[in-house]
This record gives sequence, C-alpha cells and structure tokens, in this order.
Amino acid sequence: MTTKMKAIGAYCPRVRLERLVDSQDIAEHLAMRTGLLEAQVNHVLIELRETVRYFTMRGHSIRLDGLGIYSPGVDMEGVMTIHHRADRYLIKELNKQGSFRGEIVNRENIGKKSADLVALWDDSHPEDPVTD
Repeated sequence: MTTKMKAIGAYCPRVRLERLVDSQDIAEHLAMRTGLLEAQVNHVLIELRETVRYFTMRGHSIRLDGLGIYSPGVDMEGVMTIHHRADRYLIKELNKQGSFRGEIVNRENIGKKSADLVALWDDSHPEDPVTD
C-alpha cells in the first residue's frame, strides 16, 4: 500500500526543470544584450552578491526592482538564512497566457483536487492502493 503523498506527487502538475543556468550563462546573455564584456558582467554579478551579503549581514532587507526582496532570517537553532520573495513583475510575466515556454508534467491534472489525484493512483495501481 502506498501513501497519499506518493500518489499526489506522482500525478500533481509540475514544471520539468531544464539545465540549471549558472552565472556564466547569465554573463554571456547579458553581455550579448548590453554590449558589455562578459568579464565586466561577471564583475557586476559578484559585486551584486557581495552587496546583498553586506546589507543582509547588517540586518537590512534589500529590494532589487524587478527581481524581488532579500531578507535575513534566523531559525529556532540560530542558523541564519536569506529569504527571497520574488518580485510581482516576474510572477505576473510568468503567468501571462501563453508566455511559459517550458514543459509542465501532468498538465492535464491542473485544477484537480488531491482526492482526484489519489483516485487516479488507485485506478492505475489497483495492486498498491493508497492508505490513510
């Protein structure tokens, strides 16, 4: 018998992630768009990282227009972290009808409830039904 979480995980809609884009990819792309040299873009990206580090280490949140807000945080054990809240612009653009170019796995299950996904599992796996 399988768990409800396994069944939902198998059938829920999710984005198929492509190759991770790293700083070098970003630098090449920005260099093409701006006319700057890749080395200059790399330098700016490093300085941006260091600027975020500088201000968060002093307790500041940082708003980067169009990217989001970075805020320092701490958990119950005293481990520090940085929280990122994406800018509404990015989310709005991603959600524009027809703008997403990637692949959504189980797209046909968008809008279904967890009980519907469990039922799909049970129908497809009669030998391994979901238990509560």
